[in-house]
Amino acid sequence: MEENLNKNGDINEALKGYNLEQPTKIGDSNDVAKKAQEAFREFELKQKSLHEEQQKTIEVPKIDESLKFKGTNEIEESLREFEEKSEKEQQEKQVIENPGIPKDASGMARLTMKLSGGLIKKEKQAERVLLGISILIFLISGYLFYLGIRGNKPTNQQPPAAALEQMQQLQQMQQQENKKNGN
Repeated sequence: MEENLNKNGDINEALKGYNLEQPTKIGDSNDVAKKAQEAFREFELKQKSLHEEQQKTIEVPKIDESLKFKGTNEIEESLREFEEKSEKEQQEKQVIENPGIPKDASGMARLTMKLSGGLIKKEKQAERVLLGISILIFLISGYLFYLGIRGNKPTNQQPPAAALEQMQQLQQMQQQENKKNGN
């Protein structure tokens, strides 16, 4: 609010020297406009100079040395140590994650190359190893399937004579118990 009043006062002060009465002639209207423009330019120049003076007089407060944190050296050392450790970890992680495996290789090929421990270095080698593993698994499953079918055949062998006698004795004992319970 005060700024607006100050600006209005400055404008009025700048215009005091100029006579801005109503023109009596047509040519006088141009003179009035020129005088107003000159007054406005003068006002702008004064404002700029005031602003520059204010900028020069404004001082940036300096940090008081007594307010600084006393353990900055320890903090800086620990930060440096942490940065060194994190850089080493990142380098190790990059070596482990990417030992020269191409990014455009298939996921299974990359996994095979990674699990091989460096023995498989090319994508074609990894694909051949995967093909060999799949053929091997197919053959093993076929063999197990064959054994399963072969092992389920019914046999026509008679049980041993001793086993038949024991079964007959058990049946006779059950019949005798049934007769006792039934009477």
